[in-house]
Amino acid sequence: MHGYAEIDLAAGLPPEHYSALKDKFTKYLLRDSVRFRYNGSAISLRIRRVFIYPQAYAAVVPQSRLLINTPRIFVIDIGGFTTDVLLLCNGKPDLQFCRSIEMGVIPMSNEIIGKVGSLCGMKIEDDHVAAVIQGRDTILADPVIQIIKESAKQYAERILDKLRELQVDLRSNPVIFIGGGSVLFRTYLENSPMVVKANFVTDPKANAIGYGMLATGQLRTLTVNKGQSNENA
Repeated sequence: MHGYAEIDLAAGLPPEHYSALKDKFTKYLLRDSVRFRYNGSAISLRIRRVFIYPQAYAAVVPQSRLLINTPRIFVIDIGGFTTDVLLLCNGKPDLQFCRSIEMGVIPMSNEIIGKVGSLCGMKIEDDHVAAVIQGRDTILADPVIQIIKESAKQYAERILDKLRELQVDLRSNPVIFIGGGSVLFRTYLENSPMVVKANFVTDPKANAIGYGMLATGQLRTLTVNKGQSNENA
């Protein structure tokens, strides 16, 4: 069997790279034909239009009512290697205020694994670290568990301190945390005196859902404008 479809593609870029790379990324994705096999069937796609949006902003689009009624709100994405920040003013991204620091879950885990190895002579893995932080059952000894918990708390505090140095003050502005790292650090972030009001987006598909919503709205606008142009012709 052979399938053919014409599609519109929505994707995203990190906020700090959005303005510089949007056009290049659009050209890269916009192509006449994409062919692949799926479940034994040959599929051919023609990409008609490409829409590119800022990551992080897309992830919080479903909360648009909250965003519009808030003068300033930070969106913080804690990922594997970096923590990225986007400022929203009345629901609109301020792409002139994008911050990124090289602190994430993977460097934290490496630090903790090294500390446990040094202090306890024990080899642990990333899964052990995640299990302890998330409160799951483990056979690790209490001293090891305490090292992991305290180290993770300190790392979360270091992220917040670094952000404050970059003028991201969460004592005077609300924040929406997204990304897997935010889920992992949630307990520490919620209980930190450096964070006054926080919401969390835990769906790993949040950005993709936001891309779909933004593209749908843009396509609807294009359709309306095209209809009005035909009426005026």
